Amino acid sequence: MMNNDELFDITMKEKFKKEVQKIPENINEEFENVLTLIGVKEDENMKRLNKRKRVGAIAASILCLLCASTFIMQTAFAQEIVNQIIRSLSLKNITIFENKDYKWQDKDIPEAAKGKVFDKNKNVIGKITLANKDEMYNVHGEKVLDVEPDGTLVTEALQQQNMEKNRQEHESETLIIHDSGKLNGYTCFDIKLPAYLPEGFEFYSAEFYKDDKGGVYDKGCSLYFMNNKTEDSIFIAQTYVCEETAGETSFDNIEKVKVNGADAILGDEGIVWEYNGIRYLMYTYNLGRTESIKIAKSIR
Repeated sequence: MMNNDELFDITMKEKFKKEVQKIPENINEEFENVLTLIGVKEDENMKRLNKRKRVGAIAASILCLLCASTFIMQTAFAQEIVNQIIRSLSLKNITIFENKDYKWQDKDIPEAAKGKVFDKNKNVIGKITLANKDEMYNVHGEKVLDVEPDGTLVTEALQQQNMEKNRQEHESETLIIHDSGKLNGYTCFDIKLPAYLPEGFEFYSAEFYKDDKGGVYDKGCSLYFMNNKTEDSIFIAQTYVCEETAGETSFDNIEKVKVNGADAILGDEGIVWEYNGIRYLMYTYNLGRTESIKIAKSIR
């Protein structure tokens, strides 16, 4: 069985891999670099983390402070995000933080990508703004999530390709199952799939995490659902509620709601609730709060 340090290490590295647009060649080295940059070192900081059991099972941990639109973080930037925390809501096993509104800053399209990024009306975009950042496309009409400094257009397809490549490269660290009928037997609880998914979505894979000896950690599982047409995704982490799996994450605009009679915390990005000793942490990203609740209520 993994201890807190090992679980923290695995889950934070996995979150790092899933959040960044450009997958680093050495995920372990980059993970350590980020922790160093934001001041989380193997000293009093780490001791305090371990003592408080901040082990978020595949949660968007505020400790890593990873941002989907950026790859390199600076200490001042990380500290600024920490200072943005304005309040939190908690369930028995997890705390959700809410940040102040992030102040958007426009940025020019890199020289190497000029003339290659378009808006929905096929007009060339010369500057990424708050108004057009979610409606950028390449010459083939593929949606562009971001533009890297070297001019690379990060499309949804490229992001998924990078994530899949990274997942394959780190296959020894995880057990990946694509058959939704063969998920139980690995965890100490029964995994539940949603009875409702938005149109176009279907089960893609489940991931179970291994320890150094190759054994499967039996207190958590990550589920992925994909829309093959839009390449949107839904992520659901199911975790056995106990002291060693207590964690923290963050949503925008949080509020307490109910899911099938259980207390839940809803945000713009997703929802989390605990029921019958299991924590369900779901990220629906841009699908909206109504869909989050609808999917959550279908998990029984």
